[in-house]
Amino acid sequence: MSAIRTPIFFVAGSVDDISGYAPGVRNIYENSVNARRYLLTIENANHNAGAPIPAPEEAWLPVPGLKKVPAETYIDAVWDNTRMNNIAQHFVTAFLGKYLKSDASMDA
Repeated sequence: MSAIRTPIFFVAGSVDDISGYAPGVRNIYENSVNARRYLLTIENANHNAGAPIPAPEEAWLPVPGLKKVPAETYIDAVWDNTRMNNIAQHFVTAFLGKYLKSDASMDA
């Protein structure tokens, strides 16, 4: 992780049961010590924090061998996906504005 030098923006749910949070995404963030790095943690959100809305149409179709349709992984038990996406969009827009457009007004 210390070899990463490019600015990086992480988005994670604090109760991610797939990638994990700590250990997991938070540890990757903490160990990327030579990069300008940012971590947006969506408290109590699971793995698909801010997943695309709506879930892709194909995700609503049953899959043999699965106990639930894949779209159910897009649904968070605590957060509304639209709200998560709005929050993520706000911070990602600032991050990209800062680093791709060199817009210092995005620092705040």
